[in-house]
Amino acid sequence: MNRKGLWKAGIGALTLLLLISGGPNCIHLFYRLSTPQTVVLANRSHYETLANRESGLSAEDQETSIRKRYELTLWFHARGLNIDEGDDHESIWQSIKHPWWELMEYWRL
Repeated sequence: MNRKGLWKAGIGALTLLLLISGGPNCIHLFYRLSTPQTVVLANRSHYETLANRESGLSAEDQETSIRKRYELTLWFHARGLNIDEGDDHESIWQSIKHPWWELMEYWRL
């Protein structure tokens, strides 16, 4: 491979690495900027309401509530917002992989 080809390959690899590691942040920013604050607050309130009343529900209703809270969690995480505990990732690979995984789960909803 000549110098020009190596240069292009290096730039391509760097671009791909930046896209993979920075892509979720760009997507989070886009979603956050296009979502009104009133919607964020309403969804946060809805999440808290679901979480607070879950203990008194039947098993079937509790399962439905947990599923709805999971969907809301993905909604918040797609915007780069935290709604629950335990969002720390153990490794660099996890910190790159996990946001992409959550975005893909959100897009499947």
